[in-house]
Amino acid sequence: MKIPVVNTLTFWDRKRVAERIASNGDCLDAIEQLSQAARIHEKSYTFLIGHSFGGLILERTVEHTLRTLQGQKVKPPWDLALILNPASDSVLVRQLVRDLESLYRYDPRPVPDSPLKWAGRYEPRSGGDPISENQPTIVELQSENDSATGLTFPIGSSLGVFLGGHWAWNRVAVPGGSTDPNPRAIISEREFYLHTPGNSRYLINYVVTPWKVPEFPQESDAFDYNLQNNSENGVFYTSAPKNSQAAANAGRQSKSAPAAPTTNWLAWKILYAGEKDSAQYGGNARVPFWIVRVPSQIIDNHGGIWSDNNMALMAAIFRMHRPIKKQSITVSGHTVIRETVPVPAKSYVLPTRPELRKQR
Repeated sequence: MKIPVVNTLTFWDRKRVAERIASNGDCLDAIEQLSQAARIHEKSYTFLIGHSFGGLILERTVEHTLRTLQGQKVKPPWDLALILNPASDSVLVRQLVRDLESLYRYDPRPVPDSPLKWAGRYEPRSGGDPISENQPTIVELQSENDSATGLTFPIGSSLGVFLGGHWAWNRVAVPGGSTDPNPRAIISEREFYLHTPGNSRYLINYVVTPWKVPEFPQESDAFDYNLQNNSENGVFYTSAPKNSQAAANAGRQSKSAPAAPTTNWLAWKILYAGEKDSAQYGGNARVPFWIVRVPSQIIDNHGGIWSDNNMALMAAIFRMHRPIKKQSITVSGHTVIRETVPVPAKSYVLPTRPELRKQR
């Protein structure tokens, strides 16, 4: 039986364990070794996934790595890190988003050779190759009704602050400005300590919102469709009832995954949060680190990450990140169109800060 108060009392122990694991280099070493082995194959792709306190570990590992690699011509040992309902405070995320904001400016024009003509790009302020908007280095998905990170986490963190006697807080800058009258508001860091990134109105920069389409796909289920087709204008599909877990249940029984139910086709769009609600999110930073609010129809509460609908969303994000590119080849004098999958992002080498580049 789940007892809310008792569950909350286990919060600090689990959080300390996750933070201790994230603080050493073992996770990064493991990721590097796996990635090194995978990249022996030319078309391999390193896709990291972490959930809850596992999301905290992954989030801290990739954040520290990106900050360390800033200005170095070295590609991080992953192509995409996908973090689901992370049980982590927003202190380091705020710092990283601010760093990325100082390194990149958003340009709505697509990268010229991108197969997705709807996505903009993140332009390095110090010059160099842009990153296509559809190829961020980190994506965090946060369910809008997640009671563990939306309620238990701030309660547990607040109690920890009270019992620990932490009364003095730094004043820090909000990334990208805010909805406060003073642009680039300076607020207490306590705001970021008590909220996870996907529950902070200062950090959410993308949202999944319902979308109208002329017609729905007729073949397969939403997972297969999203995986086999490029997204048009950031639109993707779900096809299963809420909380359906056909694939996950089959995996638990070591059976082949069946097609998900197709009784509830819905269309969704991944949208910059400022376009959805300019009053709430209009100033939030548009950088290659997506912090995405997701409706409960797709991820229900904290543990609904393996629903068929979220699997369809993850398939869509994978395909956005690694879109199908049409190429023409000549065979025996005839031009043939074939579809291939290009390499993921060119690189996630973080550029040098403009002010440091001038000093060199």
